[in-house]
Amino acid sequence: MGIKPVYLLAGSKNIQAIFGRSQNINNYEIMLRWNLPKWYRLSKKDLKRFAADKSGRGRNPLPGTESIPPEHRFFHGYEHVHTEYLGKPQYLNPLVEYFMHDFSRTLDRYAVHKCTTLSVRDFCKHDVTKCAVRTLLGPKPNELYPNFEDFMWDFDEEAFTIALGFPKWIHARPHKVHERYLAVTQEYLDSAWAHFDWNDPSATSAAWEPHFGARVCREILKWFKDSGFNEPNTGAGAMAILLWAANSNVIPLSLWMMFEVAKDPSLLQALREEVNTAYATDPRTGSRTLNLQKFAALPLLTSVYSETLRLSMSFNVVRNVSQTFTLDGYEIPKGALAQAPTLVAHYDEDVWGMEAHPASEFWAERHIKYTEEKDDSGNISRKRVFDMGGRSGSYFPYGMLLSAPYDSFRAKLTHATYDTQVVET
Repeated sequence: MGIKPVYLLAGSKNIQAIFGRSQNINNYEIMLRWNLPKWYRLSKKDLKRFAADKSGRGRNPLPGTESIPPEHRFFHGYEHVHTEYLGKPQYLNPLVEYFMHDFSRTLDRYAVHKCTTLSVRDFCKHDVTKCAVRTLLGPKPNELYPNFEDFMWDFDEEAFTIALGFPKWIHARPHKVHERYLAVTQEYLDSAWAHFDWNDPSATSAAWEPHFGARVCREILKWFKDSGFNEPNTGAGAMAILLWAANSNVIPLSLWMMFEVAKDPSLLQALREEVNTAYATDPRTGSRTLNLQKFAALPLLTSVYSETLRLSMSFNVVRNVSQTFTLDGYEIPKGALAQAPTLVAHYDEDVWGMEAHPASEFWAERHIKYTEEKDDSGNISRKRVFDMGGRSGSYFPYGMLLSAPYDSFRAKLTHATYDTQVVET
């Protein structure tokens, strides 16, 4: 790539090296040269502050960097905010619940006992994405711009070009698209800052509230502000990228998952029967309530979701080699780029192939094993169990960077209520 040598990595052991916390291999240079200045729009002054942090992302600073003050460990601080407020159940489960109710209201617009013809692409690109926007950023973006999601999808089309950094006079559209996306995101932020009460403990501790949306959003913004990153585009850049990163792959995944299920009516029926086991019926009112924990753990649904991820996600995880090191007998020189292509790992026949089910084909039960259970009467039944079979090292559909589990929920819920039939036009 340019004058840099590129090494493509394969094999679970080698791929794990990419995701480890090491002085040898990391993505700091990529963040400093492309992501932070091009996507986040960090100023040169703020980039210098990030560049001065050599302490790594881990809780403990890398050897030799212990003297860096905690408040200047910017890579660790920024990652900590994400992992804390996107990874812990007390902050994540309320987002799942909010999305469930919002998405259920969206589905309720389509009558259960009536056929409706719609574009699956448009449904995912607009209806599903609107719910995702409201879940993450709150209702204000769509109040300001009913089709706010269009600004994100326009950015998605130009994201790679923007990262390459072509001057505006050579290629103007990517710059215009990005500036417009940042501008509308800033309007949402202006409203949030103006109306949120930072002195109200119930607001500051809420996992979701209507001004900033999810707590992770205001915690990221607060972290930037408290750390002295206060340039005009900093907050808007961070929120715009957060929304895009959480949706740009998973929304298309929802579409692919719908296609796979629509092609197999028996699979849809099996999924529906499984989903019904996650509902509880109130004996007094007869109302049905979805148990989120049971729903999220349904084995067949999770296998279908995981299989769709395996086949549909295509990108290279890229890391910069900061110190020469040896991997699997090969010397990887300082300054090189190491890349792990998902297509190589996810289509590896030795890892994923099974008799009559090659790795290149969708198979709903690829991640299922069966166990036998005996009930109180001595009757034996077979039970599905979700199982990656020790192959997780060859499975990294999100790049192990940002993965909001509520994404799997929204992809799954679409299939819980409705029959689907492909209509050729």
